[in-house]
Amino acid sequence: MRDKETAQLAVEAALTGHLVLSTIHTNSAA
Repeated sequence: MRDKETAQLAVEAALTGHLVLSTIHTNSAA
């Protein structure tokens, strides 16, 4: 990661992926 923009995109992608997985898991469990 060479700059803040790239790092920010990576963080946002990770957070978004985590939220999606959490939502799917919650819906499946419920």
